[in-house]
Amino acid sequence: MSAFLLIGTIVSGIGAAGVVLLAFRLTGHRAPRWLLPVVAGAVMLTMHISLEGSWFRRLEAQLSDRTVVVQTFARQSWWQPWTLIWPQTVRFTAIDQDGVAPLAGDLVQVEVWLVDRFHGSSRVVQVYDCATPRRADRFEAMADPAPRPPGEGEWVRIAPDDPLRRTACAMRGA
Repeated sequence: MSAFLLIGTIVSGIGAAGVVLLAFRLTGHRAPRWLLPVVAGAVMLTMHISLEGSWFRRLEAQLSDRTVVVQTFARQSWWQPWTLIWPQTVRFTAIDQDGVAPLAGDLVQVEVWLVDRFHGSSRVVQVYDCATPRRADRFEAMADPAPRPPGEGEWVRIAPDDPLRRTACAMRGA
């Protein structure tokens, strides 16, 4: 995907310089030597900022209506100074409502999508306890989709207001 973004950025810079050159030729004037590289560079920088900044919005628009984005994680960096003003979303977590399976008692099993801008995406099956703030990761459930309650040693304590737990428990009743 990033090769296409790089090619698109370069082509947009060359195209913008070509439009400026054509405009000067049609008016019968000569373009200053510095103008074409400045226009090409400005358009390429603008294109890069726009494409990088819109990654999350473009990907979110492709998700199904049954997928809920639960958390987003933004990044700011000094080498991309525009992110100090507009932080760039670089990863997010989502739950597909079709992957929600209520278990015995207050337990719910969900498929959580972990999507990262630079490292791809992965799916993790987790069980949340809606009565107690705890979670269990179900790695074996990836191969065996039959939902079953986790054993006592598999639980991890989480914050009571954990967004994934809150969303999973809300979907349990839906």
